[in-house]
Amino acid sequence: AAYGDAAATNFNPFNTDINTVRGQETGYCTLNPLFAGADKLVLSDGNLTASATGSNGAGNWKGAVSTFGATSGKWYAEFLVVALGGSNYANIGISPIPKQSTPLQGQSDGGHFYNVNGGAWNAGSISNSVHTAAVAGDTIGVTVDFDASQIKWYLNGVLDYTVNLNTNIINNGFVWALANYTTSTVKANFGQKPFKFPPPDGFQPLNATNVRPETV
Repeated sequence: AAYGDAAATNFNPFNTDINTVRGQETGYCTLNPLFAGADKLVLSDGNLTASATGSNGAGNWKGAVSTFGATSGKWYAEFLVVALGGSNYANIGISPIPKQSTPLQGQSDGGHFYNVNGGAWNAGSISNSVHTAAVAGDTIGVTVDFDASQIKWYLNGVLDYTVNLNTNIINNGFVWALANYTTSTVKANFGQKPFKFPPPDGFQPLNATNVRPETV
């Protein structure tokens, strides 16, 4: 006779796969509600939706960064353009890990940003009309590749813009970052929900399990 609350399980004690040994943790990053910038994006939906409002800080530009990042590896995230406001719209990209206190990380602190109006910010350099402009409803996929030292943006699954990572990112690592204008709203997906477009081969979502070392 069975005693207690016995239940069937699929656990195999002889499976040495690293994810089985250490277990599958969730721990996906989100946008950081503790972001220290004076002008912050308003976060909702579990800190995944970021909206710029005139009342949340003094300026028109609002910023947000992810709760954690990485210093090596190959990473993928998606950003849904929900709404656009103002002529400068919204910027989607990455910032160096030590530089998380201002919403305009891409202009001077070594970040890389894709402006949905067709421009880009790269470590202080602003470029216009370097890729296809996006509209509300579009999905921007982003890959950060420390092996190739590149960041790429995909517009609805199609490669749209590529730049080489600057030395500040290479040396210090990155966090995902947004800098949105006036009433722009962007929704992030760091892997806690199914991606709309499959990541390129070898790229993975940023979560606490993936950034841990592969040895136990």
